[in-house]
Amino acid sequence: MKGKIGTSMSYGVPCVATSIAVEGLGLKQGENILVGIPPENFAKKSPPFTPINVSGTSLNQRALSFVEAHLSIKVGE
Repeated sequence: MKGKIGTSMSYGVPCVATSIAVEGLGLKQGENILVGIPPENFAKKSPPFTPINVSGTSLNQRALSFVEAHLSIKVGE
């Protein structure tokens, strides 16, 4: 598990990553993460990061749900 991605998602921060960074995590482009390929496209993929958008986007809610379902402490119990 790549810690920076999981940590960001667990705080409800929409994530933009490379395809290598999300490899093997089970994340889906556009559903719970944004994949910038090539890396130059990161700026184009990044949503506007204002408090309203960060707390209200469906992307961050789906990211939080993914973390709770696959990466949380409850899953490891």
